[in-house]
Amino acid sequence: MRKSARTILITQENKLLLMKRTKPGSVYYVTIGGGIDEGETAEQALIRELKEESGSIVTNIQFVFHYDDWEKQNSVDFFVCQEIKRTTPTGTEWTKWNSDDNRYELVEFSGDELSDLPLKPDNIKDKIIDIFKNSIL
Repeated sequence: MRKSARTILITQENKLLLMKRTKPGSVYYVTIGGGIDEGETAEQALIRELKEESGSIVTNIQFVFHYDDWEKQNSVDFFVCQEIKRTTPTGTEWTKWNSDDNRYELVEFSGDELSDLPLKPDNIKDKIIDIFKNSIL
């Protein structure tokens, strides 16, 4: 299984930063993160992926749960953290983004907006929302 790190990222405005994915016939949201490279810890991978995908610089990184996505053969460590600054993303993803068949967009949400959101994976959506809401109190 591929190992990944993802984050429940709380912005400076106490909102949840998510990635909106638009593909032909499909619009959904995901947490930010990605694969753990050889020699990296999950936390190191998370910091790198945040810089690449959102330009986010974070603090207070805390492990919150582990999730095995058997369908995608992905073993994921989830963290919660606080964004302290956002700069220009550094990853090659930006050159692929906004093509006709694969669009990415960073979107911030308050807790009240999350219940009807198509947040993936579906089976841990409520857990992600609960952790976010409990982290901003």
